[in-house]
Amino acid sequence: MTILLYALFVVGIPNIVGILFSFLLLPLAAFPRWIFPRISLNNPLLVIPTGFTLGLGCGIAGVLIVMLFGKLPGGALPLISSIWALIYYSARRQSKIEAFSNVAGIYAVWLAYWIWKAKSV
Repeated sequence: MTILLYALFVVGIPNIVGILFSFLLLPLAAFPRWIFPRISLNNPLLVIPTGFTLGLGCGIAGVLIVMLFGKLPGGALPLISSIWALIYYSARRQSKIEAFSNVAGIYAVWLAYWIWKAKSV
């Protein structure tokens, strides 16, 4: 089961499912656009929340997959998801700020999950 869990992460399933999850959260990422309607799409005030929201979606999908398998993950699983996110952003020549905010979103969810699991033990 552990090999299958890691295989799902290496193939990139949590990131694909996470993008679908993050579509539900993207209106929150557009909050700076509500305050400053004339903000450009490359402005860090808009890019950082968008990347962080996408990272939250990927992290939530990864945590849900781990919970379905009933395993306690190590540090390799969020690292694999982060590498996939960085590959995606660098291959498409997207903003590096958005890429690293995506990684921060992934690690925020995993850190919250690890703290929650530590308190429930």
